Amino acid sequence: MTRFIVLMLSAGFLFSCHQQPAHNNQRVDVTGDWIGPIDTLTHRNSQTPYLSFEGSICSGSLPDTFMYHMQNDTLYLRALTGNKTGETIPFGIRQLTPDSLTLLAAKHIDYIPDTMVLSKVKAKNNITPSAIYFASSGCFGSCPIVSVEIDSSLNILLYGTLTFPDAEKGYKGVITRTDYNALVDKIKMLPLQTLQPAYRAPWTDDQTLALALQARDSVISSAAYGHYKEPMELYLLFNKLISVCRNARLHPDSTVNAHYFETHPAKSPINEVLTLPYTKR
Repeated sequence: MTRFIVLMLSAGFLFSCHQQPAHNNQRVDVTGDWIGPIDTLTHRNSQTPYLSFEGSICSGSLPDTFMYHMQNDTLYLRALTGNKTGETIPFGIRQLTPDSLTLLAAKHIDYIPDTMVLSKVKAKNNITPSAIYFASSGCFGSCPIVSVEIDSSLNILLYGTLTFPDAEKGYKGVITRTDYNALVDKIKMLPLQTLQPAYRAPWTDDQTLALALQARDSVISSAAYGHYKEPMELYLLFNKLISVCRNARLHPDSTVNAHYFETHPAKSPINEVLTLPYTKR
């Protein structure tokens, strides 16, 4: 009788193992930033595919913003913006590990790549800034023009305009703890050992974005004109900063003015990148 019970337990164990899926995609959290291979011939980062998963939203190098959910071995993206609003696009999850993600489009769509092979962006430093400074210049278009200061208490000061051609104004407000934590996570992904003070794309009429981080007794800064050879981690942080500014609860405040930001720490890297020599493509 004892032998029979042992045999039955062993059989049940083997059967349960056999029923497990071949890979445990659902057990890996897809949240975070994923980037594809950079074109080693041109080093043009604007050609680098990337996806960012935050909450239930997926954004990135795809032309729209999407709501996403995962079911079994499929990632479903439902377009929230653009001409394809409401359309759901299924991707087969070929591979999902803590380090890599491979997606295969279930059907061919002109504006969606058939295959995306991405790597997870990981933390590379351990700094926690006491203040985050951000600035953006105008461009040949409707780029937001702002000077921004964010502190660790979630306070935000902003001068400029997020919507062209609105007049530049001063604002005070707060951001959410979720947005602040997301900013700090992206800051920790910056490759500080190789981060350059300035990057410039070889064309004109583009926007300059600049960052300065107050960390203890030092200021870490960098700026990029256009999206070309700056680290993808810096580009992802710039995107998040613009998103945080748009989502912040702001109210007009006349004490926040151009004069307040004259010595803005992010102004220096903007001036530096604009003095870099222009080289034709």
